[in-house]
Amino acid sequence: MAYKILIVNDVVQTQPLAASERFVGVAGGPLASSTVGDYWQWGSSDIVGNTERGALAEFIVAKAIGCPAQTDLPPVFVPLVMLVLQGLE
Repeated sequence: MAYKILIVNDVVQTQPLAASERFVGVAGGPLASSTVGDYWQWGSSDIVGNTERGALAEFIVAKAIGCPAQTDLPPVFVPLVMLVLQGLE
C-alpha cells in the first residue's frame, strides 16, 4: 500500500506504515531496493541509547496497559493519553 497523504480539517493525519513498504519515485536509484523496515532498522535499532530508550519504554508501557499502538497525537503527548485512558488523571 502506498502512503497517501490524508488531510482532515486542514490537519495531516498520521497513518501506520508496513515495514515491507518501498520508497516511491526512486526507480533505479540507491533506494530502489530499500523498504521502510530497512530505514527503521537503520535509524531506530539502537534501543539502549538515550535517543530510542524513551520511545521503547513508552511502547512497552502502552502494550502493558492495552493502549492503542497508533494515535493522532505527537509522541510527546502519548504518556499523558495513556494515563487518561487508564483513569489516572
